[in-house]
Amino acid sequence: MKKITIYEFLERNADIMNAEYVAYDPIFGWLTFWKEPSFRTPKIGWCGGICLKDNFNIAPFDGSWKDSLIRVEHKEE
Repeated sequence: MKKITIYEFLERNADIMNAEYVAYDPIFGWLTFWKEPSFRTPKIGWCGGICLKDNFNIAPFDGSWKDSLIRVEHKEE
């Protein structure tokens, strides 16, 4: 199965997502957030967020989670 980019995923799904941000974590994969994430700790992990890696075939990001952070654009109707 072909991997899609996070941008392709967001273009198709942003309006049904109840999230304001997405970011990539090398352990958990792409995660959604309701507010802008600021840090991750080894013991606690992320505060909030839903993992997308188990349900969607999204290509990974090579770099820091801060560099992968994307604000989700919701189209107004």
